[in-house]
Amino acid sequence: MKIFKRQRQSYGDAGTVETPFQKASKLWDRRMGSALMQARNWRLMAFLCLGLTTALVFALITLSSSSRITPYVVEIGSKGEVRAIGSALEKYSPSDAVISYHLSDFISKVRSLPSDPVILRENWLKSYAMVTDQGANILNQYARENDPFKLLGRQTITVDVTSIVRASKDSFQIKWQEAHYQKGSLTEKQNHTAILSLMFEPPRDVASLRNNPLGLYIHDLNWSRDFNPNTSNTKGTLK
Repeated sequence: MKIFKRQRQSYGDAGTVETPFQKASKLWDRRMGSALMQARNWRLMAFLCLGLTTALVFALITLSSSSRITPYVVEIGSKGEVRAIGSALEKYSPSDAVISYHLSDFISKVRSLPSDPVILRENWLKSYAMVTDQGANILNQYARENDPFKLLGRQTITVDVTSIVRASKDSFQIKWQEAHYQKGSLTEKQNHTAILSLMFEPPRDVASLRNNPLGLYIHDLNWSRDFNPNTSNTKGTLK
């Protein structure tokens, strides 16, 4: 019989007893680990901010170096009213009336001879702003053969454009009359005809936008005097 048998007692494994030093060590490790983790996160954030700042700086430099002006063309009517507004970069096609106005102004500036040398110089500078390199060579040759500055004070010439018609897709025919004066008296009148070949190039900088907002350039020009054998060469009459 097992009535008088002693009952066996079992004790669980209580594990290793943790000393106060070990507790303090674990607490210190947790604190240091947290600090190291925070420092690592802050370093990572700093590098990310530095990279983002660098990218923004490069983007700003790129945008500033490649910035372009967007010119706008405003078409004005004969009474000063605004007819149309559009960006010059959208392949704006001016009407024949607008082109005729600028061509008439070009002929008047090149062929006229004012009495003021300042006005004469300004006229030629504005005329050069409306021609290509090839057109500038033609103007240079004309100026060498007919130096307008040598005639200052001795003669004046006024220009009256009488006709401007389209000759082809890229050229216009212009007719005008020149009245020559000496000491205020009319000496003769001359009729002239010119063929001007045009090209369009949108302005890309401030100077081009200021001097030639339409981007209308004269690429080639050929002019000549119209002779009429039925008219006399009398002073002051039409030649």
